[in-house]
Parts: sequence; C-alpha cells; structure tokens
Amino acid sequence: MNQYGYVKIHAPQLLTAARILYLDCDLIVRHSLWPLVHFDLQGQPVGMAHEINDPAFNSEVLLIDRARWQAAELTEQCIDFFSHHEDEIDNGDQTILNRVCEEQLQPLPATFNNQVGMEKEAFYRGWPAFEHFLVADAVIDHYTTDDKPWQLLSVGRGRAQWWKYHDWAPLALNCSRSP
Repeated sequence: MNQYGYVKIHAPQLLTAARILYLDCDLIVRHSLWPLVHFDLQGQPVGMAHEINDPAFNSEVLLIDRARWQAAELTEQCIDFFSHHEDEIDNGDQTILNRVCEEQLQPLPATFNNQVGMEKEAFYRGWPAFEHFLVADAVIDHYTTDDKPWQLLSVGRGRAQWWKYHDWAPLALNCSRSP
C-alpha cells in the first residue's frame, strides 16, 4: 500500500461534487458506471463492496456521499484513527475505513467490485472455493492481489481481458486523432 491510497479519505474536502466515486488503478470498467453513481446508499455516507473470503470491505471502489461524509466528520475520524491506532493498521486505508465507517456504510453489490485474479493466492493459502462470489458480467473487474494480469508470469483470471483492453486502448486513441 502506498501513500496515494489515503487520498480517498481526503477527497470529500478536496472535491465539490455531491457524489464522489473513487476507482483504484488496477481495475477494468466493463459497463456504464451510472448505476453505481446513482446507487442508493440508504442514507449512509459511504458504499463499499465486501472482500471475497473476508468480512471486511474493499476500499478500492468507493462511493461517497460528500454531504453525509462531511456531516459525520469521517475525514477527521479517519485521521484520528490513524494517529491513535497506527499499530493496528494492516491494510492501509482499507483498515481505517472499515473501522471508522463500520456503522456508516452501505454494502455495494459485487458487480461493482468483482474481485478477480486470486487463484494463486487462494491455492497457496488453502482458501475454500470462492467461484460463487464472482460475477460473470460485472460492471467492474478489480484485480485485487499481487498477481496482476500485466505481469509476465500472472496466472490469475482476467489476464486475457486485461490484455484485450490494453491492446484496444491505443487503437481508440489513434482513431480519435484528426488526419
């Protein structure tokens, strides 16, 4: 976890939008994000999807209701938690957000944070099958482990998909240029 991950905690103070959607850099958006942007947070200031095989929430796709976040002073609470519990933080901002927002978050459906590419980690850790957690046609596929699809020896699910989008992107940019 690098320090950039903590910027999402400060986003409601830095941006003026009513809703803030934070997307990490290791994901692919496969369908329109409008259903996520307009997702009903049921009065909560933040939405996150559950981690696969863990009761915690994954903070790499984060939907924030700015007014409710600010009213609850969540940025200040996150900073305070970091200041007083640094030794308890084992997963960066995700630990902080799970602890501070545990009573103030709305779970997002897995389609908005479909966590793929865990095959190698699951094998080495002896995790039970997690196939039933995956969404076949998700809005967002998120590559959550160190086995990223762009690495030479990656064995995780979604590798072909990532390369498809990687190879397509320069073509799309070239098509938009005027002659």
